[in-house]
Amino acid sequence: MNLQFLDTVGLVLAQSEPSRLDALARLGGRLHVVVVHFPIALLIVAGLFEFLRSRKTDRKPSTTALRCLVVGTIAAAIAAGMGWLNADREITGTPSAVVTWHRWLGVAAAAVALLACLAAWPASRRPDSGAFLAYRLILLAAAGLIGVAGHFGGRLTHGDDYLTDALAAVLGDSQPSPAVAPPPANPDTLEARAIAILEHSCTECHGRAKTKGGLSLTKRESALRGGKNGPAITPGQPELGELVHRLTTDDPDLRMPSDADPLPDEQIRTLEEWIKAGAKWPDGASPAAKAP
Repeated sequence: MNLQFLDTVGLVLAQSEPSRLDALARLGGRLHVVVVHFPIALLIVAGLFEFLRSRKTDRKPSTTALRCLVVGTIAAAIAAGMGWLNADREITGTPSAVVTWHRWLGVAAAAVALLACLAAWPASRRPDSGAFLAYRLILLAAAGLIGVAGHFGGRLTHGDDYLTDALAAVLGDSQPSPAVAPPPANPDTLEARAIAILEHSCTECHGRAKTKGGLSLTKRESALRGGKNGPAITPGQPELGELVHRLTTDDPDLRMPSDADPLPDEQIRTLEEWIKAGAKWPDGASPAAKAP
């Protein structure tokens, strides 16, 4: 009887352990967004300290910069690993170019930061040699790489034009809004009803103010381009895009809208018919007033 009980317990543990490990890996991956800002700040501060000291005659590594560099390197390696876990478990299709650049730039930044740590040792022992210059250049390269990697991460969460729009406004290059708004779209058309559903249920997280996963559903071009999981809409083939898949999946971690009830079957059918018809976007004012 005792042997039977032990065998049963062993079987249960054997069955539950892989799922528990996968859940821990998924949790660790999702914590990437919490950890990743730490190495960005530390490595940039380390590079800034050495850059500001470049005109001084003291040719020894800054103690503050070294401390930031060592801790930032460790944090960058951890953040890169967590980000890789997150991408492997959250991306169901082919990763977009932005995801690929973000992943590899993060790994490169951690590797170059490690090289800077290694270069700091001979630079401290022989401050008048070329070792100090090599250390400083490698450190500045690590700070630059981590900054660019962070920029691609921002594009994933906030959209491609999140920084460029603000920069254009500062430089005075932003295009003014048209003086006369175009006539509103017919709210009874299939495309108007479909866009109304998207605006009512999707654009809070995938709109102009927020683009979770790099996905914006405010324009046809951005919906076709998709986010880090690939195109949201494939005209003529609703089964190939992420939109219908996320609305109909049984996986609670993937189903959308998140933290809300599933869309009614009638609305999902409307979206499927709209995509089969070519996923046309109506011109004119937003039909959000007719949203269900």
